[in-house]
Amino acid sequence: MKDIIFRISKSHLEDYDFLSDKNDKERSPFQIRKDIFMAAVAYGFLEEKSEPLKSPQHDVFRTSQLSESDKAILKALFLKNKNFEFDKDYTDDNIVHQAQKWAEGGISLLKRDTINNDGSNLENLIDLVTKQ
Repeated sequence: MKDIIFRISKSHLEDYDFLSDKNDKERSPFQIRKDIFMAAVAYGFLEEKSEPLKSPQHDVFRTSQLSESDKAILKALFLKNKNFEFDKDYTDDNIVHQAQKWAEGGISLLKRDTINNDGSNLENLIDLVTKQ
């Protein structure tokens, strides 16, 4: 995957920072912004919530920071969304663009299940996963 910058709407930056504060693991269950982005992508994909990025935007990380698993997940979700068609749309730029749209749609759902819920954000996520 070529090196591309992932962006989020600047209006979500505070939520990303809140969920990745290394000094408070009860409040902030994620280590880095990339992990929050990937969780937001999952929410957006699973709930079929895809939204364009709003301006202004903020750079959060580059594709070079993705693990091989992260890259495989983003590619698989993109292909699933396109009915597994390897066509002219299957490009790194389009994969990143679609992931950004899912993250944009999914961050509000992630926030609903963590920040906007009573209790520890970490415990809220654990409860959510174990109830599935």
